[in-house]
Amino acid sequence: MKRNVFSLVVFLFMLGIATLSFAQASKNTAATQPAAITTEAPKSETKNVVKGIVKEVAKDKTYIMVDDNKILTTKEFLDDSYLEVGDKVEITVEKTDAGQKALSYNYIFEEDPSEDLDAQANEEEVSMKEPVAPKVQ
Repeated sequence: MKRNVFSLVVFLFMLGIATLSFAQASKNTAATQPAAITTEAPKSETKNVVKGIVKEVAKDKTYIMVDDNKILTTKEFLDDSYLEVGDKVEITVEKTDAGQKALSYNYIFEEDPSEDLDAQANEEEVSMKEPVAPKVQ
């Protein structure tokens, strides 16, 4: 019992010290540190997402055309992404002095609504058939 009481007292003592230390650190940081000054432009000004269909891939793999947007790429980017003419894509680009540079990509897969209707029709056709009794041997 004494051991439990002693442990509880030590725990509460340490908790009190930690609380005071945290409060003091927060107070000192706020008072002595100036407000942060950012020199980078917000991400929304330098990064953009281009969605569309790949119209062209340069033979030297230095750029692709997505709809009417020229996007600078590297050979490694195109080798990793397997982007080809006709692919529907969403490419995150960064604005640079040389133009838009590709950072990442996502393929856009749109389901064909007629395929869903065909699948539903097949399911309904199967469920409308009468059950067949198993053959008894």
